[in-house]
Amino acid sequence: MKTPLVVVSATLTLAIVLVTGFLIATQARGQNSEPLRVRCVATAFTTTCGR
Repeated sequence: MKTPLVVVSATLTLAIVLVTGFLIATQARGQNSEPLRVRCVATAFTTTCGR
């Protein structure tokens, strides 16, 4: 009888972890943020990317 309890508990834990990860990822990106723009300058020896 413990097997169904373990499966349900593991499934709920995994679901909570996934939802939390998705919420953190979407909040980090934001609703109104601009797309990331990167300008790179290449020289003979290095490539520098920045704002």
